[in-house]
Amino acid sequence: MKFISFRIRNYKGIQDTTIKLNGSKGSIYTLVGLNESGKTTILEAINNFYPDVEGAHAIAQKSISTEPIEALVPKKHKDNFNGEISVEAKLVIDKDDIVKLTELCKSEYGFQIDAKTFSPNISVKRRHIFENSEFIETRSSWKISVSAKSSGARKIRILNSEQEEWQQVIIELRKLFPRIVYFPTFLFDFPEKILISDGECDFEGNEYFKQMVEDALASLDDPLELQKHIIDRVIKKDAEIPFASWLPTWMRSDERERVSSVLDKLSRKLTIEIFGRWADVLGTDPGQKELVIEDLVEDSESAARRVFLEFKVKDGYTKFKISERSLGFRWFFCFLLFTRFIRGSGTGGCIFLFDEPASNLHSKAQTKLLDSLEVITDGDNDIIYSTHSHHLINPLWLETTFIITNGIPNSGESLDADFVVEDSDIHAQSYKHFVGQNAEKSHYFQPILDRLQVSPSLLEATREGVFTEGKSDFYILNWYKKYRQKQTDLDFVPVGGANNASALMSLYLGLSLRFVLLLDSDSEGNKAKKNYLNKLPISENSIIQIGDVFQTPRKKKIEDLISNDTKSAIKQKYGITRIRKSHILRAFSEALSGQNDLPDDEETLNNLKLLVDQLSTRLREL
Repeated sequence: MKFISFRIRNYKGIQDTTIKLNGSKGSIYTLVGLNESGKTTILEAINNFYPDVEGAHAIAQKSISTEPIEALVPKKHKDNFNGEISVEAKLVIDKDDIVKLTELCKSEYGFQIDAKTFSPNISVKRRHIFENSEFIETRSSWKISVSAKSSGARKIRILNSEQEEWQQVIIELRKLFPRIVYFPTFLFDFPEKILISDGECDFEGNEYFKQMVEDALASLDDPLELQKHIIDRVIKKDAEIPFASWLPTWMRSDERERVSSVLDKLSRKLTIEIFGRWADVLGTDPGQKELVIEDLVEDSESAARRVFLEFKVKDGYTKFKISERSLGFRWFFCFLLFTRFIRGSGTGGCIFLFDEPASNLHSKAQTKLLDSLEVITDGDNDIIYSTHSHHLINPLWLETTFIITNGIPNSGESLDADFVVEDSDIHAQSYKHFVGQNAEKSHYFQPILDRLQVSPSLLEATREGVFTEGKSDFYILNWYKKYRQKQTDLDFVPVGGANNASALMSLYLGLSLRFVLLLDSDSEGNKAKKNYLNKLPISENSIIQIGDVFQTPRKKKIEDLISNDTKSAIKQKYGITRIRKSHILRAFSEALSGQNDLPDDEETLNNLKLLVDQLSTRLREL
């Protein structure tokens, strides 16, 4: 099961806005906006749909879950709010989940769901209802069509919310929902020790780490339990003996050996998962580092002992506490630790919500974070993250990027905005629509740079590359570069139309940087080439048309290089009979921002290889 949209209404500064997801597995969505634009409010609202207030995320959501629900009322309605605050999610359930649901209802509840008429589209609205600005109740409304028949009955009937069978279907469907995991601000502080037994702890994030240990133990080849295999062995061992007499005996006991064995297995598991992925994400070899986990038992005023775990990094013969390492080390260590071992629910994995991740790290570390996000989406996990840093924006993910604005002119652009009292209207707009309103910009990336008020220095314009006529060329060529020819050193920049490259070419000419403009071999491309050659001091070698490479009238545009086999796979993916250019663009952009599910088609790969090789050769010859 996958979420495909969240519609948010009357939530703090959000009047009515929708975040549309593509429904593909392993996708990454970026919320871009200046400070105070409303990015955090959108993430809070999505989390509010079904807050994960138990276990690993209870502490992280403390500021939200303990916040009075009246605080969600829009400020302009504080005096007399009569209505509802709502988050409506739309989901799609796949055939395998329908089969599981059908079998479960038959075996557990004794009735048969009619799988043939079961609608895969589900809508669930979580509503906080108010009267006179006072909170009345929270309700959940479901839109779902379910037909079923009782055991032994012949007639199939449509279920409604008043029937027990309908309620049982809803209970089981809820278990299949992807888990929403919200990190308001990611942990930088690693505790000196983690309390794993009952009791109060001064470290606010302790529950995060305790839950992580439980999930990590459950992921072992031979799964173990934190309570049974560690805590109980410590607490119940000679529980009546005073602590001072018990401790020396414990250190020499078989029970202590068993606990140490468990911690050794956990240490090896985490070493492999964390430092094994360290090189892939950060591109640096962690060397001989390994993680060491040790138990620590302390006396307490109550009868029960307090059990802690200490995490240390062993580098050669030296051990370091995690808290003694650099900020960057702690941040990425925690990031890899939690995102690897958080377990999803149902069959839909997790949706990770990250608010301004790595915002306090330097630009290189922020760029490395983008690589680590892709690691998390292996499998069924999705990510929605917010940022106001251009270092945390991947051009390949712009089709799943949203521009966040709050309706207040110049909000976040100056200190004066903090003193302006106006009605907010936080709104999320897909980047492709945002670009459509800024069509005069020099290239496809320019509107987002303008929105973030990025003013790059001349030192940053040092990359030579290929200007593509549009997004289709950009995504298809980057797909080939990412998955099939990683050694390609070409950078691709979409200019948003055959006739919109003048400004960017002028900039590169002024900086004495080489470039090649790739155009279609149609009438528009021919006209654009002629105009550029007449108006700019460039040679014909600076412009290459697709027809120049393939010398056939059947291959004039980038989509002509995609074989019928690949196009058939795209048709099957989207359930369509007629393929359009927009379907091809969507398929390749989703493969870049999520999982690559496009086939290894020899014809397509050979066409793209020939084109990329020609572009590389032309650029070198300039």
